[in-house]
Amino acid sequence: MAATLCRRGLKETAAWICWKHSQVLPVTATAQQRCLASSHHHLHSSSSSSSSLSHTDNKRIVTTTNIEGFELSSLGPPGNPHPRPVVVLIGWLNAKRQHLRKYQEVYWGKGFDVLTMRVSPIHIVRPKMGIKYTARLLNVLQENKELSHRQVVVHGFSIGAFIYTQLQLMLQRQHQRETVHPGSLGQLLQLDPPPSSSSSSSSYDLSSRIAGLVLDSPAYIDHMCHGIANSMTTNPAARALISNTLLLYLAAFPKSVTFHYQESHRMFHDNSVPTLILYSPIDLISSAIVSERYVEEWREKGFPAFTCKFPNSSHVSHFRNYPDQYLTALSSFLQQLELQAPKVVELDEAEEAAVAAAAAASAPEVQQLQAKVP
Repeated sequence: MAATLCRRGLKETAAWICWKHSQVLPVTATAQQRCLASSHHHLHSSSSSSSSLSHTDNKRIVTTTNIEGFELSSLGPPGNPHPRPVVVLIGWLNAKRQHLRKYQEVYWGKGFDVLTMRVSPIHIVRPKMGIKYTARLLNVLQENKELSHRQVVVHGFSIGAFIYTQLQLMLQRQHQRETVHPGSLGQLLQLDPPPSSSSSSSSYDLSSRIAGLVLDSPAYIDHMCHGIANSMTTNPAARALISNTLLLYLAAFPKSVTFHYQESHRMFHDNSVPTLILYSPIDLISSAIVSERYVEEWREKGFPAFTCKFPNSSHVSHFRNYPDQYLTALSSFLQQLELQAPKVVELDEAEEAAVAAAAAASAPEVQQLQAKVP
């Protein structure tokens, strides 16, 4: 009984720390109830529900479609005869719709549609819930008629790195399982997510359609505990207490929590998708050292890896602090990818100004985009 109460207490403490951590990030929600309500909406939206809504925004027609709890947005009326590539935009913890809007506008202007995935602390504190949520994303990308044949670019913020590795891990396991005999995704993950009717070629199909990965302030699992503690307080004793509490939480739940984080760490080493990492050495949550280590490892394997280093920018604030350099790095990376030529939507001067605010007074020393040529 005492051990059970202790484990429950650790889980509640870790949940509070993770929620509190989300409050110190720029432009995040301020109410835990909202975050849990949002999580509940994500996890329990009807899998068969899909609705479209078109509205005028700055004299543009924006079409928004709800697909199993994910928001697909695009410029123009519904039923575009020329499907565009789609960007899967994975927000940071508790990022609201308006916080992600400027990133949607960037990709709209470059001719992409955007599928938005909003993440809550519950998806991280209880990884199985995050994995179920990711399984729904996988099912949408494989089975939805609007998305099942489009090229995909993943743009993840902070903990979006964990979501991406789980997506790749599911594809890997799905293919391994289907090589022997077809089976449902739920049987494969042993998590009972919504059933999938994927054929044996679906995992290969989606894997080949993921053309690129953009990581903005990636939160790595091997740095997570220290990063959260550093972001919450400057008091050394308090940092040690928070970090040790989270480490104890991981030790107390080796199968239901730690195992999934370790698998995520392994998948990062195996990444072969062209990747752009946007990071800063002063980010208290995302480790610049770890980012550079991964990039060097990928380049040594001959995989395209790019970086853009902002000298003075906090967590998930790079676009706000250095809009011109951010857009330059992103545009250069997208040009490196073998994408079908999207239909570029022209923006007027006012719209361009809304997407990229005035540049910072002092220009950053942005690391040149370089990939080691094998």
